[in-house]
Amino acid sequence: MPRGRNDRMDPEKAPASPERPNSRTAEQPNAPPLPAILMGAGRGQRLRPFTEEGPKSLAPLGGRRILDWGLEALAAAGVSEVVFVGGYRIDRVREAYPTFTYRENAAWERTNMLVSLFCAEDRMADGFLCAYADVLYRPAIVRAYVPARDAASA
Repeated sequence: MPRGRNDRMDPEKAPASPERPNSRTAEQPNAPPLPAILMGAGRGQRLRPFTEEGPKSLAPLGGRRILDWGLEALAAAGVSEVVFVGGYRIDRVREAYPTFTYRENAAWERTNMLVSLFCAEDRMADGFLCAYADVLYRPAIVRAYVPARDAASA
């Protein structure tokens, strides 16, 4: 049966392939830790008043910050190093998450996400995951991509 554009496949049930292995087929115990570069430089004006004092990733959702949902998904997939690229009110994120590594896009108001991403270029050489700091995703999505990087470096 053809899948509609709104149908979503559960990543845990997705078939593995040599081009894109998943967590059930690729094991690389000696692979170096994979950092997550989280993009959170913008203001998020559509979420005002929640973004008056901080970036969109700090806005509350379901009793937690949006960013906390993503961090939980990353941690469940074994990703522990976070490089946060910020701009608007980055000081608020630094206060709330002192263990992150930070990069700042000081020109966030007049540049785009690609410019923000390259603020963390020094953390890209050995592979990385890139995600928006204000988007919700499940741990299975992260797990589906972590081994793909490990298999490519084997």
